[in-house]
Amino acid sequence: MLCPSIVEADFEKDNEYLIWENFTSDQYSDLNYLKVKLKDTDNSLYHILAVVKEPEQGCERIALANAEFVGYDLVDTEGSASALTNCGGFEETFSPKDLNVYGLIPFYEKAYSIREALIKNNPHEHHADCYVWAIWRIK
Repeated sequence: MLCPSIVEADFEKDNEYLIWENFTSDQYSDLNYLKVKLKDTDNSLYHILAVVKEPEQGCERIALANAEFVGYDLVDTEGSASALTNCGGFEETFSPKDLNVYGLIPFYEKAYSIREALIKNNPHEHHADCYVWAIWRIK
């Protein structure tokens, strides 16, 4: 349910730049390498994101060059769906007013408290078992 990767991995050429997460290979460790792979792709078709899985501190004030912090997502541990926007809502746990214009949680503490409440309120829902991801959009 998350957006599909627009980059087709060439495992022989890309191996040293790929970050393997849940057996997927759509995360790259080198922004310049990724930009070269995308040079012939219409840039209106994609966004490049910088991410941190399970950050140990708030990321709202961490400045990355040419990037804007856009918030925190709660992505199921399978890496297949956002509990915030792909699961039809968990009204007992959070409401649309908890999300920013990007459909993400704007604050670190709030992201972790919502994740804790998701698991508590929905113990049998596999999409409630989530990782917190901090996300920046590369400009």
